Amino acid sequence: MSTKMAFFDPPERPQDTPKTAYFPTLDAYFSQLDH
Repeated sequence: MSTKMAFFDPPERPQDTPKTAYFPTLDAYFSQLDH
């Protein structure tokens, strides 16, 4: 659970790290958990 919270922690500079580049990693991470 702690790992998920840290993973979900929003970046300090959202402009530097757009969601388009931040979410694909989360999507794959949750995909593995779902399976």
